[in-house]
Amino acid sequence: MPRIAPKNLRPFLFHGVDLSWEDGKEEALGNCPFCGRDNKFSVRIDSGQWRCFVCGTGSEKGGGNIMSFLRYLWEESDKATDGASKDLAVERKFLYPETVTHWGVCQSVSTGEWLAPGYGTDKKLHQLYKWSLDVSSGKRRLFATPDCHHQIYGLNHWDETKQDVYICEGIWDAMAFWEVLRASKTDDDGNLSLTGIEANSLISKANIIGVPGCNVFSEEWVNLLSNRNVIFMYHSDHPKEHKGRTLPPAGFAGMKRAIEMVSKVTECVPRSVSYLDWGRDGYDRNKPSGFDARDVLSEGNSMAERVALLQELLSRVKPIPVEWVPGRTFNQGAGGTDIACRPCKRWDELVNQWKKAMDWFEGMDRALSIMLASVASTMCVGEQLWFKVLGPASSGKSTLCEALSINKRYIYPKSTIRGFHSGYKTDKEGKDDYGLLVQVNGKTLVTKDGDTLLQSPDLPRILAEGRDVFDRCSRTHYRHGVSRDYEDVNMTWLLCGTNALRSIDSSELGERFLDTVIIEEIDEDRERETALRVAYAALRASCLHAGQRREDKEKILAKQMTGGYVDYLRQNVHELSAQVIETFQDRYLARCRDLAKLISLLRARPSSRQKEKAEREMCYRLTNQLTRLAVYLTVVLNKKEVDTEVIRRVTQVAFDTGRGIALEIIRAILEAKEEQRELTFHGLMVKTKHSEKEERLQVWFMQQIKVIESKTEKNLKHYTLSPNLEQLYLNCLGGLK
Repeated sequence: MPRIAPKNLRPFLFHGVDLSWEDGKEEALGNCPFCGRDNKFSVRIDSGQWRCFVCGTGSEKGGGNIMSFLRYLWEESDKATDGASKDLAVERKFLYPETVTHWGVCQSVSTGEWLAPGYGTDKKLHQLYKWSLDVSSGKRRLFATPDCHHQIYGLNHWDETKQDVYICEGIWDAMAFWEVLRASKTDDDGNLSLTGIEANSLISKANIIGVPGCNVFSEEWVNLLSNRNVIFMYHSDHPKEHKGRTLPPAGFAGMKRAIEMVSKVTECVPRSVSYLDWGRDGYDRNKPSGFDARDVLSEGNSMAERVALLQELLSRVKPIPVEWVPGRTFNQGAGGTDIACRPCKRWDELVNQWKKAMDWFEGMDRALSIMLASVASTMCVGEQLWFKVLGPASSGKSTLCEALSINKRYIYPKSTIRGFHSGYKTDKEGKDDYGLLVQVNGKTLVTKDGDTLLQSPDLPRILAEGRDVFDRCSRTHYRHGVSRDYEDVNMTWLLCGTNALRSIDSSELGERFLDTVIIEEIDEDRERETALRVAYAALRASCLHAGQRREDKEKILAKQMTGGYVDYLRQNVHELSAQVIETFQDRYLARCRDLAKLISLLRARPSSRQKEKAEREMCYRLTNQLTRLAVYLTVVLNKKEVDTEVIRRVTQVAFDTGRGIALEIIRAILEAKEEQRELTFHGLMVKTKHSEKEERLQVWFMQQIKVIESKTEKNLKHYTLSPNLEQLYLNCLGGLK
């Protein structure tokens, strides 16, 4: 039977000091790991005090306690480690040996095995892990020095000024993540690119630390996280069977325990808490158990490839669900997109919260429902639902966009767009893809200031690329040899701005979008009341400093619930829409068809490229879009079937989309008919207030596509609506009542 070592000798034996001792003796003797002299290394059995009688390593008097032994062993080992770091870097799939040395991983002068230092919150070494063979698994893993508490990897590099903290499971993940972060920067479009300047890199704003394992997290570490953005990057472990029951994924369960511990320390509240979401139930079913961040990044053979993989990895990071920390909400900054989502499954609850938060009127209600319908439809088959959300400045468009953008999993906010493709090369073959399309696939692109597009010299190219993307297939080729081919692209686009965005509605470019208008005319009474509310809010915010929350709690909660409702819709849309489709009545299908026909006539314009023939779009795409809109609006409104309220909202979209000179002419003719008179061309000009040239061209065009008719009496030409158009218009108009 092996002899059991006294407690205070175990750390020395663990690190290769061959000690011998006898019962009743006060000290054990062995060979010195520092100078190598035989039997000159002494350790007191009762206290763990040590010293070498020859080299005197240690304190001024020589020797020290157990902790000083670990520190001296690491220091001497770190000095002696040379080119072997390169071999370890290759084995652990790092690109640079400097990564190994930066994290203090070194070869023990005593055993030749690799050592990894662990640090306490005082930033001093308090633990030394040894990478050794685990007999039970046949694999090497890091073992802690016996009878010494677990500590944190990388804490010696902690920078108090950095606001972001990435917590990795294990030192190897932390090292791989650190290596790529210090070579990555964010460009103007929010995409990652290479950088050789660490001061410009992501690491300049982030601390990266590693915990010894998914089940190891100490309450004393929570102090480090106060008022910081905390991101947990734990492994994707599969569930295991144990004694007849299924255990949850170890990494996922351990992370939730750590987050719960963080939430209990009320005096150390993080600014935000997010996590690496591997998938449903906390793990990736398509990857082996234990798959981690290092596995993702190491798939790249160059740093450029790893930067692209880092972007993919970070796209999986999402705020923790509120139900993980019941009764506790983390203070997550001054509004914006760092607010965590809050679970929400009901439209009426969401609207009630918005009514508490701001002046909520019918146009806002309708716009939010349509934006959510677009979001819900993203991954469904059929024509995609792209919307322009229009309204004057300060009408609430940006607020709705920011609320949707809380949900980073399904929403991709981007105010500046230069195109969907990128030919930028960082490797010889051009395999790295830095295009916007890679980022938005499977998401809703939200552009809250679409008016900036109108100033872009690239607008025709952006919209041309958008036409391809709308059809779920896009291809491009660059002169330096790079080609990009995309198929099965699913994305929706919410382009928000003022009525100036209607200028992109030429038949050659903008017809993929439907429109929804928040405010048709400014209500002066509402404007006056809302302005007073804004003044009070500005008064309250005047005493806050940068970093404190500027928004009131009711609006923050409304945004959180909106982000949570996006989660609910995207995760349940297929089941919910199936119920709606089964009950879709023929009369409502016919109404969608009629509305599509009306839009196709209203937004048809004379071509700027040819004058020989008057053409308009066929109504098939619009029929598909409006039918799908009816389905997903029904889902958003928590209804079981399409009803008059859903059709009213769809009808309003149709009339919003069809706004313009043609609709103004039709309304002018109908108003004259109600007054029992007929309009001449001059009368039309007086009512619509367009130039003579524009009016003549549009009237001629509308006659060609059989929207209006004319007859001559007393040398004057009078205009009326064609019977078919008038009947179609009046039938559709009834849907607004």
